[in-house]
Amino acid sequence: MKLIPESQCDKSLASSLKTFWPKQVPGVSINGLVLIGFEQELFFDHQSSTQDIELAAQEISELYQSLYPQPTFVELAILAKKRKPWFPFERICSDFHFNWTPTEQALSEILVSAPQTFQNWCFERKVFQGDLKPLLLLKDPQIFFSAFSDFSFSKSDGCQVIELSVDLILRDEKFLVHLKSLFEKPSDLLPALRKLKNPLSAKQDEIWDQKLSLIPNSSLQKIRWLRQGDQKGLEIRFFVSHPKDLSKHRQALQELETSLLDLKGTPWKIN
Repeated sequence: MKLIPESQCDKSLASSLKTFWPKQVPGVSINGLVLIGFEQELFFDHQSSTQDIELAAQEISELYQSLYPQPTFVELAILAKKRKPWFPFERICSDFHFNWTPTEQALSEILVSAPQTFQNWCFERKVFQGDLKPLLLLKDPQIFFSAFSDFSFSKSDGCQVIELSVDLILRDEKFLVHLKSLFEKPSDLLPALRKLKNPLSAKQDEIWDQKLSLIPNSSLQKIRWLRQGDQKGLEIRFFVSHPKDLSKHRQALQELETSLLDLKGTPWKIN
């Protein structure tokens, strides 16, 4: 390993992802190809110590793993697109026990052509390839990306936005034209998409939200109706600072049970 200036380096693997690297520490390269710390002026350059292709691939893979212990799918997608012919991408995937199939390749091609805001979301939220598979159903995924100037959802909400949007696009591409009129802020989008996909269920959800608002407040800090697939139920959250607080919440849960049983009609079966 030797220290070399950036003028002797190849930075073709650089991306706009906000990968952290200390400013005072030189970047790292292998055979002059920068792997991390792309903004640095000096680099610790590792040279393959063997002419054996398999051993060289092992060395490079071990170095990459030391720099990226848990690479995100978007990082691997960018690496797959920008890698050099000699770079052992398949070996790296294998060492991470990651099966890079034609499906992953197709998803990676969609991802690297996506807007930077969407790539950043995938990177920051550690989105897996399985979460992105609905995009494979679209003839032109750019139709989806064009509807979002900013993709700043939580991981769970963002994955649901992808799934619901793709389903609605497959029904009618024109719905995207009116998408922005459905919500004023990002938090309004998911309920709007659910309502479009399942109007009858959405109407029933509104009814139960109204009924829940009639229940007196208690020590339970957050109560809301939650739909999981075809099932509808309550999500209840509360904070405990001491084990004795559980007694207070136990009483509140009993009062909530009585209030719910007193409501006319329920979203579940009562034995």
